[in-house]
Amino acid sequence: MEKITPIEILKGFAGKTPIGYPELGLGLNNQKLALFGLFYKAYNEGHSVVLPDFAIFDASNNSHTNVEFSKVYSVNKIREFARAFGMEIIDHPPIDNDNGWHCFIGGSSVLGWLATKGVGGLDDFACQFFRCLQPNITAHPVFKRLANKVFFEEKIQTVSQLRIEKDWQAVARELEASDSAIKGEYNFSFTDILSKTKVSLSTVAEKIYVVCDEKNLPVSKEDIRKATVDKFGLNLIWKSDILSEDELNSFSLLDLSIIDFEMAVRGPYFVGLSRSSFSNLANFEAFTRTGNPNVNHYVYNCAGPGLARRYDFGARGDIAEVTNKLFFRAPLIPETIADCSWPASLKVHFSKIGDFQTETGNTPGGRRSYIVCGVPGNAEISIEGFSLDFIPPMSLDIEYRAKMADNTWSDWVKNGMFVGSVGKYQAIKGFAVRLKGRPALSYEAICIASFVGRDTLIEARGEDGCFSPENEALEAMQIVFRPIKPDWQR
Repeated sequence: MEKITPIEILKGFAGKTPIGYPELGLGLNNQKLALFGLFYKAYNEGHSVVLPDFAIFDASNNSHTNVEFSKVYSVNKIREFARAFGMEIIDHPPIDNDNGWHCFIGGSSVLGWLATKGVGGLDDFACQFFRCLQPNITAHPVFKRLANKVFFEEKIQTVSQLRIEKDWQAVARELEASDSAIKGEYNFSFTDILSKTKVSLSTVAEKIYVVCDEKNLPVSKEDIRKATVDKFGLNLIWKSDILSEDELNSFSLLDLSIIDFEMAVRGPYFVGLSRSSFSNLANFEAFTRTGNPNVNHYVYNCAGPGLARRYDFGARGDIAEVTNKLFFRAPLIPETIADCSWPASLKVHFSKIGDFQTETGNTPGGRRSYIVCGVPGNAEISIEGFSLDFIPPMSLDIEYRAKMADNTWSDWVKNGMFVGSVGKYQAIKGFAVRLKGRPALSYEAICIASFVGRDTLIEARGEDGCFSPENEALEAMQIVFRPIKPDWQR
């Protein structure tokens, strides 16, 4: 069967007419994914956009009513985003109606692809879109009072999604009766969740702020609260403990969902599950808004007694990918003030995995990732080849080569060319990098590497080459560009 790319999923209508879709009867975050899919399609195909209504979805009876986009999110902010990317939002033209489900599926797929870029994607389409999707409710005095009470007065550090509502349990039961490979990742009781939280976050979870659909719980919140105190010594606080009944009733179900989501994004620690679009987007939006990859988000749909930390920026659902440190792109060595912030792209071919790319961002001097691929100590995968280039508008000449499986050095290759092998299960044993032209008079590459079975990193001047004396396979690599030091300072 031919593989369909994420962009192809979103195609389907010819022409450049304004596009939109009728409201979509889904929960908050699935509607946001559909909206992202609509904008991404319009951006790639040159359409203008008609903002769809949002749906106030009631999961208890699977019904919904409509509300205008402007009542939910800032139109000015999303217009600002559209203008920045050369797009136009139209108010009342005829619409070429796309399929909202089509946009949801496409948007989910595209975000799963783009979000894993991490820090290198902070200034790109996906991060900017969700950063500019600004909910009106966060300006409401009641929300401000709630956030202040939880995070400043009560000093609560952990927000937990108890995805145990009746509608979710129905999905879990349906999966349990199937042959699905993921059926065990849905059916967690509140005691399962809080037991794992106690094991992993005991020092920051004495008090936990709970986000869920309180009116759709299988048991009362008081029963949950009492059982949690008795069994784990943890205190749960719900929004209904802080807000009055009149205040809660003044908000729609959609408003309450947004309040829960915004509290999750603001929490210093968050516990959720990777099969929930709420948890995934909370992770992604916490990252996009702060620009900090070190958000403390954890998932409970994992094996073992405790939680698992996620490293995927909210992009994935599969627990093996969610917890894969490869996506995190942690530097092998600390950053120094001398390091050059140059937009670059490092593409590595890993054994068992295939191609993996790190981009540092396309804004010279702006926020950036590190030019790094691989995880020290992960001996299951090794590097079989790589390519390196600068990202426009940066334009420098660079050469690099690899120490091959037979311990000979390859020829030097230039910007963007691949060196190494693919599909031969032959790990390279080292690499070398050098600048060319005038920049080479002032700057040099520093190569840092981790090798299979070796406890310490090896660092070398780029042109000299970075390799292990014992010729072990390369498992992680980093390149840093710095001004050349005088001999007496080396």
